[in-house]
Amino acid sequence: TNVGAPAIDQVLLFSGGADSLAGAVQTALVEKRNVALISHRSSPKRTKKVDELAAEIIKRASPRTVQHVAVWATKSEKVGREFTQRSRSFLYSAFATTVASMLGLDRVHFYENGVTSMNMPIAEQVVGGRATRTTHPQTIAGFSRLFSLILDKTFRVETPFLWKTKTEIMRVSKDAGCSDLLAHTVSCSRTVAATKLHTHCGRCSQCIDRRFAALAAGLDDKEDPPEMYKVDLLAGERAPGED
Repeated sequence: TNVGAPAIDQVLLFSGGADSLAGAVQTALVEKRNVALISHRSSPKRTKKVDELAAEIIKRASPRTVQHVAVWATKSEKVGREFTQRSRSFLYSAFATTVASMLGLDRVHFYENGVTSMNMPIAEQVVGGRATRTTHPQTIAGFSRLFSLILDKTFRVETPFLWKTKTEIMRVSKDAGCSDLLAHTVSCSRTVAATKLHTHCGRCSQCIDRRFAALAAGLDDKEDPPEMYKVDLLAGERAPGED
């Protein structure tokens, strides 16, 4: 990818989830900006889906410039398996900041809904180290300060969807005529357990949040297929314990 294309005026993080898809749709198709979509590649399982989504945004945005910059970054198996994904937003932001700096820009955009960003604890014991708040306003402000110090200039990491719910974000894609792409996005936090048939576990908080939002946004079974959830939101059987 030609990262140095002068036409790019906005850099945003693109994970292949419903929020980042809506961000790309809003920026490239609704606001008609020339954008760079920054993705992190950690395993082949997700790479194809993200690439296909990015390619579709590029096609629909034409003749405006949309570039997909995908960066491979993995860790040694010896380090151990980490399921919290706490460092994910920092890694993404670092990639995006690097690209934005190369383009001479002074900010990057992180599209995530405010409910997920705030991530209020569901129980008293789920606080502190057990609460993942990777796009909380305080976290994002910390990123801005850190990157400003590293680059020796004012640099901002912004979250334009902070005041939107998941339902409103689903409607961004739907209203822009891109609801057909939502079925190809993945919101599940348990990506290790994903299969071709069940791309979503249907049990984690992100799956539950997404399915409620899809129903509230009026998406049909083609736009958010029930069969892609291993456990149905309303009628699926859940094992005793954590589920």
